[in-house]
Amino acid sequence: STIIWCENGVIKIGTNPNEQVIVEYRNGNVERYSVGAIATNEKQTKSGVIDAFVDALVTGKPVAVPGIEGLRSLRVILAALESEKTKSFVK
Repeated sequence: STIIWCENGVIKIGTNPNEQVIVEYRNGNVERYSVGAIATNEKQTKSGVIDAFVDALVTGKPVAVPGIEGLRSLRVILAALESEKTKSFVK
């Protein structure tokens, strides 16, 4: 499982087999999501992301998720790493 501690609460991924994503807010609100199978080291699931990317390359169709979205995700990850390193908030 993965637990992500955030400024306004906690995100729990894979801690409950029926509700794969649980968001617990600091104000006490809880949101629960059933998202289906989640890949783990022991059990890999096929998301279709790689297949869609290869299909876009082969056919020339636009990709479902543009590169800018990957860059934005990378920036979030790098900010999280910097935040951990400096023990401060990073935007």
